[in-house]
Amino acid sequence: MHQIQPERGNGWQNQNIRQLGILIVFLVIPVILFWRRDLFFILDDWSLLHLMVGNNLWVYSRMSDAEMLMPVTRSIYYILIHLFGVHYSWLILINCLLTGLNGFLLYLFFKSHFKPNLALALSILYVVAAVHSATAQMAYYICAILCLGFFLLSLLFTQIYVRRPSPMVLLGIGLFAWLSVNSGNFSLLGIWALPIYAALFGRAGAKRHLVRLIAVIGLVFLCFTAEYFMFNGLAGATSHNPQLFSQVFSFSYFTHWGVGSFLAPLDFLFKVEYSRVAKVVISLAIFMSMVGLIMWAGNLSEKKLCLWAIIVNALPFLLVSLARHHFHFEQAFSDRYGIFTIIGALFILGATWQIIADKLPARLSTQVVLPLIILAVMTWGQVHTPSKTSRLYLKLSQEAKFRYDNLRDDEVRAKLSVAAEKNRLFFNQNQPIAVHPFLNNGHAVAIYEYLSELP
Repeated sequence: MHQIQPERGNGWQNQNIRQLGILIVFLVIPVILFWRRDLFFILDDWSLLHLMVGNNLWVYSRMSDAEMLMPVTRSIYYILIHLFGVHYSWLILINCLLTGLNGFLLYLFFKSHFKPNLALALSILYVVAAVHSATAQMAYYICAILCLGFFLLSLLFTQIYVRRPSPMVLLGIGLFAWLSVNSGNFSLLGIWALPIYAALFGRAGAKRHLVRLIAVIGLVFLCFTAEYFMFNGLAGATSHNPQLFSQVFSFSYFTHWGVGSFLAPLDFLFKVEYSRVAKVVISLAIFMSMVGLIMWAGNLSEKKLCLWAIIVNALPFLLVSLARHHFHFEQAFSDRYGIFTIIGALFILGATWQIIADKLPARLSTQVVLPLIILAVMTWGQVHTPSKTSRLYLKLSQEAKFRYDNLRDDEVRAKLSVAAEKNRLFFNQNQPIAVHPFLNNGHAVAIYEYLSELP
């Protein structure tokens, strides 16, 4: 008896050391791939800075950003700006580290459904995914990174609740779900994937625990809805799409929803660099092939996992498409959505490979070498595919930094502050995408003076 106990302890210790090593690697990878020192405030960053001027933390955290209400993220962004000021590279570093942490949380969840090496491979693909350039390299998108991170934590707590239900675990689910929807509204409908997961993978006869979980998620949903209409209202909800509700069941809505939920994630994963029509056709073929194989040859657990992966991608886009479907469906291919939806694609990919691997001969070449080659090729595709978003961010940052640095001159600020110049746009609008569409000279001078007074 005394000889067995140390072996168990050593095994547990080795597992912890392995997981710590994976965590460190996952934290480092996004820093290597996405951290840059030559980026600066662009696009929505300037909107947040503009709203920050003249407002304290409480007021600022409750102010809406178009149709979005994100008090948790606003509070964190406010604190980070007061800590680091114009040292933008620190904000990007934090985004990169949080991206790696999300990858590790995803790895912990993958381990419950896949073999350890497959779970690790899928998590690596997530961490190196090129879509992270859209969120990690722009400080504003800490909202998306935190929204996902808190959702993954609520998912891990749901997994625990399914196995060992308790009031404290249920409280944890509710807390992290609330933090998720208040960090970024993308997960507002996505949190309903939590009770669906519990229903699919929970123990038989545990209806009472499922009902409690549904009640908690419903409470989170109602609390945020009340917050939203208190601080934002219908005017904010319709700011991007005035016909928000009149076109809810239109063809453009369902096209945007279908592309964003099911096809774009596979484009992000397999890097289908062709025309927009080819992207849709190829991604649809991949999607139908993988889902078809799982439903035909997979076991019950794999089929459930595939169904849940489809649902976890589909639910958030019901809201996204409501506000964005009036754009062309290609908008659904925006990289920033990929940090969420690529997760569903990875679940489907993992289940597909698991089925294929079980049919392959038990040889080193097929069970070890082949998976490593596939992983290497897919990783190379993510790392070496030029990111249009990253190039755009760099170009906009260069102009933003140049114009901001000009404000260091007292005479320049005085000139821009006179009545004749104050309302002129600060950034050049004669380009496909401006650094910011409506920030004027008066706003820019006020932001400069506000940031200059920070410790």
